[in-house]
Amino acid sequence: MKRTTSTMLVQAFLLVVVTALVLGESRSAGATPAFVNGTFEGGLTGWTAVTTIPVNTFVHVETCCGPGFDGLAWLFLCGFDCQGYAEQTVSGLTSGTTYAVDFLMASELNRSDTLVVSVTNGSSTPSKQFFAPAATIIHWDNWASREYDFLASGTSATVRFSSVASLPGIPFDQQPHYDVGLDKVSLEAIPEPASLLLLLAGLLALRFSKSHRD
Repeated sequence: MKRTTSTMLVQAFLLVVVTALVLGESRSAGATPAFVNGTFEGGLTGWTAVTTIPVNTFVHVETCCGPGFDGLAWLFLCGFDCQGYAEQTVSGLTSGTTYAVDFLMASELNRSDTLVVSVTNGSSTPSKQFFAPAATIIHWDNWASREYDFLASGTSATVRFSSVASLPGIPFDQQPHYDVGLDKVSLEAIPEPASLLLLLAGLLALRFSKSHRD
């Protein structure tokens, strides 16, 4: 039986879709961008940690509190006694691609502790403030997932996690937040809408072709 014109057109379209997807995969076949030591199991390896307003604490890795974090270690990002940040430059990005920075954060006590995520170079995406849920029973025991998206303008970007300073002159028990915990920092590219639409179109064409044969 001869193939109908519509079937031939559908098959040709499917060939275009598959070719486009293969080419897209080949362009991104290099090393996948990732944070080094995003779980802080290796201490501060890969990270630059700075205390900008020191009093009696600092940015460091904790292992003693909180059963809900990933692994055994997490980053204590001071916010009450001092202010500081931890940052890392990630390479291998594709300019014009949107990336998602996923992470866990937790509060020290019964306040909603907060941090700010920003990209200090490699993107013009504005910074964003995030809030963690309050602790329930013990310190840093209520971890929540958060996501910060940024558009890469080059092949590398420096992602910074900054604590938010407490209010000066306000008693400890009246502060809006204390010291925030950070863990499981990861990075992934967000698929472009055009790629998703192309894949959807291919699936619809495949379904149409199958129903036509039936």
